[in-house]
Amino acid sequence: MASTVSKNSTPLPTNLDSNIILENTSGYVGRERVYDGDAKITTLAELVGPDSKYKFKYCCFSPEMTAMPITDVKGRVIAVIVGAPANANDWESVTKTAAEVINNAGHELSLDGKYVNHRRGQFRVIPVGISYGGGQQYAKRIWHQKKNRPIIARLLGSESIKRLAGHASQAFRTWAPRLFQFYEENLKQLLQDDPSLYPNFSNSVWACATFNFGPQTVAVQHLDHLNYIFGWCSITALGDFDYTQGGHFVLWDLGLILELPPGCTILIPSAYIRHSNTPIGKGETRYSFTQYTAGGLFCWVDDEGRVRTQMNKDDLHKAQEKQ
Repeated sequence: MASTVSKNSTPLPTNLDSNIILENTSGYVGRERVYDGDAKITTLAELVGPDSKYKFKYCCFSPEMTAMPITDVKGRVIAVIVGAPANANDWESVTKTAAEVINNAGHELSLDGKYVNHRRGQFRVIPVGISYGGGQQYAKRIWHQKKNRPIIARLLGSESIKRLAGHASQAFRTWAPRLFQFYEENLKQLLQDDPSLYPNFSNSVWACATFNFGPQTVAVQHLDHLNYIFGWCSITALGDFDYTQGGHFVLWDLGLILELPPGCTILIPSAYIRHSNTPIGKGETRYSFTQYTAGGLFCWVDDEGRVRTQMNKDDLHKAQEKQ
C-alpha cells in the first residue's frame, strides 16, 4: 500500500523491497524479531563513526525542509519526514507549547507498571485511545485511573497537540493517500458500530496515541509489531536538543540515520522496520508524540465485531481468508 513519489521533494532511495512485509505477518500485525544490541542505546559514533561496524548512512533534515520521502527498491514511498505545515509561521511556538504541555502532564500523572517499565526505553509513557488485542473481548478505549483522566483530557484538548495530530494526519493523506483512506474507513466503521467509542482527535485518522514524557525520550531498538503491519504510524519529536548531535531517528532495516528536529514528524511502518533514537546531551530534553492504529482493530472490523475464538469452524475459515 505504499505510494510512488509524486510531490516536489527529492526522495531518499533504499534497497528494501516492501513486498517482503508479506512474509512477516499474520495479515494484521507483525512478528517479533530478534534485535541487534539487546535493548542497548546506540550512539551516533557507533552507527556512523570511522570504527563503526554498521556504517549506516547519515541523512540531514532541517526544520525549514518541507518533506523527505524514503523509497523502496521500486520507488514506492515507504516512509517520510515532514517539517512544518505550509504557511504555519507560528509552528515553533506551537511545538514549544506542545512540549510544555507534555512535560507538565508527565509530572502530574500517576504512572507505574508498564507505563514506566517497558521495552522501548527508560522513559515514562501513556497510551490513549481505541485498542483491540492482547486478549480483549471487544474494541474499546484504553482504561486509565480516575485521577489521571482529567490530565489526559487536558492533553487531548490542548490546541497545540491537536495541531500536531492534524498535521501528521494530513501528511499521511498526502504521501500515502490510498493507505490513509483505508485507515479512514476503518475508523469510521469502528465508530459507527459502537457509539461508545470516540477518536482522540477529530482531525486525525489514527485510533490511538502515546505521549512519551522523557524528559529524555531515547528509544532503544524495537518494533511496534502490534500496529497494523502494512500501515504507518507518526512520531513527532519535541523538546530542546541539538538534533545534529543526538535524538536521531535510526531505521535499522534501511541502514539510515535521520536527523529529526524538534517539531518535525516521521511516518514509518513501525510494525516492520526496527527503529530507535541516538542519545541526547546532558541537560537537553526530548519528548515525543506518536499516533498509530493496532492491527487488531482492522481484524475486528473485518470480522464484524466478533472474537475469532468464539467463531464456528466455517466462520473462522472465512475470516482467515480476508486477512
